[in-house]
Amino acid sequence: MRSTTPLWQIWSGLICLICLWQCSSPKNSSKNTEGNAVHPNFPYTLDTPDDEYVLPDILNEISGITYIREGLLACVQDELGIVYIYDAKARKITHEYLFGKEGDYEGIAKVDTVLYIARSDGKLFRLRGFKSKKLKVAEFNTALSKKNDIEGLCYDANNHRLLLACKGKPHLKKKKYKHSRAIYAFDLHTHQLEKEPFAIIDIEEIQKMTGNKKDKFAPSGIVLHPQTQEIYLLSHQGKKIVILSPDGKQIKGIIPIHPEKIRQPEGICFSPNLTLYLSTEASFSQPEIQRFENKLRPNSKEK
Repeated sequence: MRSTTPLWQIWSGLICLICLWQCSSPKNSSKNTEGNAVHPNFPYTLDTPDDEYVLPDILNEISGITYIREGLLACVQDELGIVYIYDAKARKITHEYLFGKEGDYEGIAKVDTVLYIARSDGKLFRLRGFKSKKLKVAEFNTALSKKNDIEGLCYDANNHRLLLACKGKPHLKKKKYKHSRAIYAFDLHTHQLEKEPFAIIDIEEIQKMTGNKKDKFAPSGIVLHPQTQEIYLLSHQGKKIVILSPDGKQIKGIIPIHPEKIRQPEGICFSPNLTLYLSTEASFSQPEIQRFENKLRPNSKEK
């Protein structure tokens, strides 16, 4: 005799299968609704800054920022060899330090009590005594050139070196690393540039992650996260932050930047308590520095 399965059992089985399928599906996709891969632990809301500092016209071409101490940021712009100290509490420039002739200065980094500035053609400038009246400037040549186009500079304290993000050609002499951008390391013990890139960022990999075959990426700023040591690469082209693993070998996430909120992002830095600062050049509006508090540390706000 042939047995038949009751209809209610069939429906129960189907419901169980649907529930199992839903449970096995990832709850947090690696891509947002716009197709951009998002870092799962990114605790900043870039659409809503905690504060915005409108800068004077002299910083229309602001190209790099670095954190000095609470309330103070050092800035450079890409036309004049001057460091500007911006007081966020007073909302004004309080000091200016002339260190070089006119040039395309693109990055700035603080190393203990010293400032380093990168020019796009590969030259580095060291400023000692910027907190006093006795400013001492030293210059260092690197193997990088205008074709590499340095756009970002930051300090890697664990290895006592500078990291230089290049917007242009990733290679020094022999052509290689097609469709890529490079980060080079400058050893502060020897004051020499390492011959091979510290990291190579594959643009096609970024395009795969964002789901956009025409997506652009060219670093305009770089900084290390104070806790995780992940590398944050700011890109004006394509409006995004690309986050790399500390060794530079893996893209951990891509954070989209709304083009109407931050029109031309050029500078990025962190404070020790994980406050994020982004600077934007004047583009149909005044230049700005925007401050973003870490939402996982609500009691560590800065002014």
